[in-house]
Amino acid sequence: MFLILGILVSSYFPVISPIEYLSTFVFLLGLLISLQRIRLKYNEQYYYAIFIGVLFFIFGGFLSSLTQAKYNKHHLVHIQHQQIRAVAKVIEAPKLNTKAQVKLQMLSIEENYATQKLDGKIIAYFPLTEQSAKLNAGDIVQINARINPTEKNKNPYSFNFQRFYANQEIYHQGSIIDWHLVKQSHSWYRLLINQREKLLAILAQHLPSDNEFAVGATLCLGSKQFLSDKLKNEYASTGAMHVLAVSGLHVGIVFSFIFMILSTFKTRKTYWLIAKILITIFCLWMYAFLTGGTASVLRAAVMFSFITVAVYLRRTVNTYNTLSAAAFCLLVFNPNLLFDVGFQLSFTAVTGIVYFQPKIYSWLSFDWKPVDMLWQLSSVGIAAQIATFPIGLYYFHHLPVYFIVTGIFVVPLAYLILMTGISLFIVNCLSSFLATWVGYALYFLIWTNNSLIHIVSEFPGDNIGNVFITGIGLSAIYLVLYCMDRFMRRGQAIPLLLACLMIVSSLVYVWHEEKEGFFCIYHSRGEQLIDLSYQGELLTLKSESLSTEKANFATSNVRQYHGIQSSLSESNKIRSVKNIYLLGDQKIGIINSSFSPNSKIHLDCLVLSNNAPVNITDLQKKVQFDKLIFDSSNSKWTVSAWKEECASLSIEYYAVAEEGAYYETF
Repeated sequence: MFLILGILVSSYFPVISPIEYLSTFVFLLGLLISLQRIRLKYNEQYYYAIFIGVLFFIFGGFLSSLTQAKYNKHHLVHIQHQQIRAVAKVIEAPKLNTKAQVKLQMLSIEENYATQKLDGKIIAYFPLTEQSAKLNAGDIVQINARINPTEKNKNPYSFNFQRFYANQEIYHQGSIIDWHLVKQSHSWYRLLINQREKLLAILAQHLPSDNEFAVGATLCLGSKQFLSDKLKNEYASTGAMHVLAVSGLHVGIVFSFIFMILSTFKTRKTYWLIAKILITIFCLWMYAFLTGGTASVLRAAVMFSFITVAVYLRRTVNTYNTLSAAAFCLLVFNPNLLFDVGFQLSFTAVTGIVYFQPKIYSWLSFDWKPVDMLWQLSSVGIAAQIATFPIGLYYFHHLPVYFIVTGIFVVPLAYLILMTGISLFIVNCLSSFLATWVGYALYFLIWTNNSLIHIVSEFPGDNIGNVFITGIGLSAIYLVLYCMDRFMRRGQAIPLLLACLMIVSSLVYVWHEEKEGFFCIYHSRGEQLIDLSYQGELLTLKSESLSTEKANFATSNVRQYHGIQSSLSESNKIRSVKNIYLLGDQKIGIINSSFSPNSKIHLDCLVLSNNAPVNITDLQKKVQFDKLIFDSSNSKWTVSAWKEECASLSIEYYAVAEEGAYYETF
């Protein structure tokens, strides 16, 4: 906890350099060693614990400061020019869309005909070609790129990509002008990639339907690219999405599978125990890399590596200590993991399983062992959901209502699917006949799981949406869970009542009354995108060239915040006269072309859009307006000309392309 506190303080208040942190740490460590000569009384020895806690606090600050770009003289942030020629290493396989999006670690830069060291990471956008699509982690490339800082969050309540990438030590994005491959990645990694493709082919052979193959590929090999949007939405709305993200659950299943096989050998000889430990850890890490080596699965591999040693040596396994050790190692390796949502969910889920699962499991008792085992697995899923739902509310603003229902079957079926999938890969090497029957079993299990998920997704009110909570509200929910637990164990009602009062006062639920509305001009490059909302109805104005998918991506969080799910082509409550829209008492004019009203009118807000051929001086004679806004559909040159006119006329304006979305509620 002291290490985490040090990382937080250094991240939010980056005023102390690594040298200053290190000097302080060395001084305090020397002081602690010298104080060991002083014999304190037993009841005073907690001073040593406080001192050691301060040391870990300083150490956490030191680790965090090492990742801060401003203290690294070779970092990309110190490069002044926008176009660079550099050598870089591919961090992970590309994400393919209209371009190939690749994370690169910079190695060196060519300046003034000399090669210099360069640090830092960028998100690079390669032209989509057969060669760029085949890039893999570890490949070395030489690039000529135009780089810019990662974009800020320019739409209300939208995902903060700049902070997201900053937590990964990425502060720039780049457009690749030209490039060539210098060196391919290590052969062992390519061997894993090739093996993964072969295993996907085996699944495709035995899982002929799209949905079953998609879930099988995701659960067994971490290949999410085959999942359809409809299938992902069904799993997300029912609170079962966590089984499709290869993480601690899947690594735990693999661990139990390996442990079950190796436990058939009962010998306790030292060399065999060492062999068991090495075999298990090797298999865990091979599975981690085979499934893509994502952060969540690597975290789980670290944790289960600790568990492996403890279990085989028959030491008492304190899972909280194991979790702490795994978190400590990961944070020492990369302190920015602390801000990763996956990191928070992973460790919270496992902590919840350790704490809540035995209590939930004790609710029911079954004499038949198979049923009892299924209930034990179900209690694992329910415990994980209870522990993590506050984080889900905080980041994703909705709560799946039926997560306890899906928790009853989704974890047991995920366990059976993964075990059967591993068996299929093994049996396929031995007998095609047996593999066919194992494939039938795998298909049936996945089909059953998908069918049950689909049935639950059809239930009314499958999730509570539009819930926005503060950080204090997040803490309050966990306080309520803690007090509820104390109430159930000890019957202490007062702490529970106090916690409930705190959560009521600190949670920020956004339930707007129907009479309220909002007006938002979104930041959308070169496109018009405007939402007008009044009394629960919504009218959206957008460029024809802007796809519905992109429009929904930009607008969904604002609409969700106001409890509106989709745009309407017509609205009975939003009246319009030519280019003027009436939202109650609000009059909003949106000019796309020339504008000639019959008489001078007063507008609360005037929006110029699509390079409207208007002159601000002439416009001021026709319209009286309180606010003047230039939306994103206007060119830089047009906006520049308007800004000059506004400056000469002393008119205040708002340029969406430069300042971000304009958003107002009333």
